[in-house]
Amino acid sequence: RQIDEDRVKIRKEIEEKDRLKFAEYEKKIADMQKSLEEARQKGDQKSQQLQGEVLELDLERLLKEVFLDDEIIPVGKGKSGGDIIHKVRGKSGRLAGIILWEAKRAKWSTSWIAKLKEDIKTEGATVAVLVATDLPKEIESFQINGAVIITSYQYALALASILRRFILQIAVTKQMASSAHENFEQLYEYLQSDSFRHRFESFAE
Repeated sequence: RQIDEDRVKIRKEIEEKDRLKFAEYEKKIADMQKSLEEARQKGDQKSQQLQGEVLELDLERLLKEVFLDDEIIPVGKGKSGGDIIHKVRGKSGRLAGIILWEAKRAKWSTSWIAKLKEDIKTEGATVAVLVATDLPKEIESFQINGAVIITSYQYALALASILRRFILQIAVTKQMASSAHENFEQLYEYLQSDSFRHRFESFAE
């Protein structure tokens, strides 16, 4: 009987050791799978960041090549705001307005728009353009969402030309309105002056 009890005890000990070894093996496998998944996610994230940076750099290059009178300023990594600050300047060099560019080469997210609207206020931009390679189906060429214009990369440069022209026209109109106001004030002062009164009296006589 004692021998049988010892056999049972030994068998249980062996089974317990085997169970623990198997559990240890499963734990190692699970840890390896977790590490591989984390590495894959980090790799995907870095790949998306790299793709976004390539898109941003190419957009910056195109803007600099086409709009020679303007100032194209890349926003540094880690800084808040868009990717590119496009200062529109006329031939005189006077600042007419600012286009804020954001380039995205990732799966579409509506959160980009809300962030860009805040960036407009921060940078004091006239308008912002969100350039994305993955657009919703309802956006074929571009769509206006408040002060943010959403477009695909292929239309970015054409849209930049239209916006730039519009911004310059607005700046000229504002300048003319300001000049007209100044001229009106000068005219009003002249009408109140003795010089005008004397001239008017002489004309009446």
